[in-house]
Amino acid sequence: MKVLIYMYALAPYKIDFCNELGKKVDLTVLFEKDFTNNRNKDWQTSVATQNFKSIYLSKEKGLKIFGNSKIINIIKENKFDIIDIGVYSSINGMRAINYLSRKKIPFVFGVDGGLIKKENKLKYYLKKYLISKANYYLSSGYKTDDYLIHYGANKERIFHYPFTSLRNSDILTKLLTKEEKEKYKKELKIKEKKVIISIGQFVYGKGFDLLLENANIFDKDTGIYIIGGEPTEEYLEIKNRKNLTNVHFVGFKQKEELKKYYLSADVFVFPTRSDVWGLVLNEAMANSLPVVTTNNCVSGVELIADYENGFIVNVNDGKDLCKKAKLILDDHKLKEHMKVNNLEKIKYYTIENMTKRHLEIFKIIQKIEKEL
Repeated sequence: MKVLIYMYALAPYKIDFCNELGKKVDLTVLFEKDFTNNRNKDWQTSVATQNFKSIYLSKEKGLKIFGNSKIINIIKENKFDIIDIGVYSSINGMRAINYLSRKKIPFVFGVDGGLIKKENKLKYYLKKYLISKANYYLSSGYKTDDYLIHYGANKERIFHYPFTSLRNSDILTKLLTKEEKEKYKKELKIKEKKVIISIGQFVYGKGFDLLLENANIFDKDTGIYIIGGEPTEEYLEIKNRKNLTNVHFVGFKQKEELKKYYLSADVFVFPTRSDVWGLVLNEAMANSLPVVTTNNCVSGVELIADYENGFIVNVNDGKDLCKKAKLILDDHKLKEHMKVNNLEKIKYYTIENMTKRHLEIFKIIQKIEKEL
């Protein structure tokens, strides 16, 4: 099976997925860009050894304002069995979609997640025009289905897959003992009895201000560790104003070091105002952490159920966010119940299963196309 996947930018989990899929199919991957600009350069991984052919459109010659003819030429020159377009907001993406539609070449529109937002009519109709051109859709769950249908997708042609950055080996096989957890806390020099962690860039959308403004609800023996970069003056001001001596800002950490923070923690809090998925939730669950997040986090809506493995609160409700986190911290039985459930639930969300599900969907699409 010859497969073409068109992605926006290179990222480690995408390379892992493509390498896994490339073991099963003849895979070509087009990247709009080589690396996303807003990421810490430390996470950029070597892709010298890979099981797929990669092409970076940003490095191709041509008039960028009009896109690059490379993507059209690749489609013309190769008889792909499956074409998965994951980019529609660039000139290249628009050209590819229009070409495929005009030539009546079936294609899949694949997305990691999606949230319906308020937007002007011109933007809405352009997105609807492009997204509705697809013949099939890959969706990470029901919340994303709503997004796709909002922009004209045929709900009968939407297929679900488990979106993740985790391999089977990244998921704990059993809960840590108290002694094991204390070992990680000691290594990280965490002195508090209970630990909350949150991960992300210090930007408005991540909602860390909501966590900080309501953090006085926690006892001083509850450490709050926000990991991912350098705090801005706004966050430092809140910490000083509210005398949050138990709040700690931690810079960017590589995967191995970040794992230790997950293993030392008791609860993962993600106060995001908007995330079309939120892979950090997958990671928190893989390390058996109960999760508290908002209803504007797609992974939260898909993966978290109240009192089962965490809580979902209304976006911008920092008071309820912290109240729910404290409820977990103060109820040992509830916390242990959630930890067990998260390890069980996240088992399906692995790179291996994501690959397996893509292959199943691609074969279903091939069968449908043969019968048309």
